[in-house]
Amino acid sequence: MNNNNKITHDDIKKITSMSKGEIEQKIKNIFSDSKSGAVKKMLSGVDIEGMKKKLKSSSKEEIEGLMGMLSKLDPALINKIKDSLK
Repeated sequence: MNNNNKITHDDIKKITSMSKGEIEQKIKNIFSDSKSGAVKKMLSGVDIEGMKKKLKSSSKEEIEGLMGMLSKLDPALINKIKDSLK
């Protein structure tokens, strides 16, 4: 994975500074073309405030591990996340 495809600490700062509504909208946009309704159903009950707190308190290694796992499931997912933060 090259640097353009990695979630950085600046990206995490952007996410944690967004409102709950902004985050929910970005999640919907990222998964809007998902062929599987399972991902959408899984995210429908996401605790946005809890997610923001966890991101703020997670170490760099924890975040990199999560992003690495997500990129293995769908490499295009990281690009969609990065694009949504622009």
